[in-house]
Amino acid sequence: MKDSILINCKVTAGSKRRDLSIEKDLLKVWVCACREKGKANKELVEFLSEVIEVSKSDIEIVKGEWGTLKTVKIRGVSLEEFKERVRSWKR
Repeated sequence: MKDSILINCKVTAGSKRRDLSIEKDLLKVWVCACREKGKANKELVEFLSEVIEVSKSDIEIVKGEWGTLKTVKIRGVSLEEFKERVRSWKR
């Protein structure tokens, strides 16, 4: 059985570039897409998939789909692996 973790995120849409950082227990993510029609959520999933090196199907927004504060479920990584992959991501 795969590990799964829940991550609290604050997402800023309409950014000039994609970026992310961990501050205390919150993952801050900046995406380029606008908030309309779920485009920012789609880019969030794609970006996290790239950074954390898991399939897009292993990432699910479980809370806050229409707001800036979200809870994201990620399957296939432990919390320690997640933090390490975020810290080692090359901008």
